Amino acid sequence: MFKRNIKKRSVLHRWLLCCALLFGFSLVLFSCATLKDSKPKSQEEALIKKVLVAFWDAFEKGDVKGVSALLTENATCMTGKDRKVFSKKEYLDTLSQRAGDSPHIVMGEPQMSIKGDKADVKCSVTRDQWYGQFVFHLIKENGKWLIMGWKY
Repeated sequence: MFKRNIKKRSVLHRWLLCCALLFGFSLVLFSCATLKDSKPKSQEEALIKKVLVAFWDAFEKGDVKGVSALLTENATCMTGKDRKVFSKKEYLDTLSQRAGDSPHIVMGEPQMSIKGDKADVKCSVTRDQWYGQFVFHLIKENGKWLIMGWKY
């Protein structure tokens, strides 16, 4: 009888431990902020966030004009597993093909560094089975933030 009570307690303890671990994992998983959910600390950060959200939305739709409007004329665009860097024109020429093949992209909460009319934005990016860190370089031209390029 004593052994049976120990066994029941042991099973109960394991079950409670599993529940606690699952709850903790869920908190970490679902509390991670995304770019869209992030809270900008300044008006400039809000404007930069708007550009990056619009960029990814246009990318996922294969909207060449939408992406083009958010890039500087001399933008350098890194893409692919081999991290090849394309000019703006080269990037836009292949955008609709790549965007259509692309799974949904989730950008994590950004870390922004703004110095005058230039900004660097670091954020995690999850795309299907791939996870990495992106760094976007932006510049403010004629009062509008534009993407100069990115790397990962």
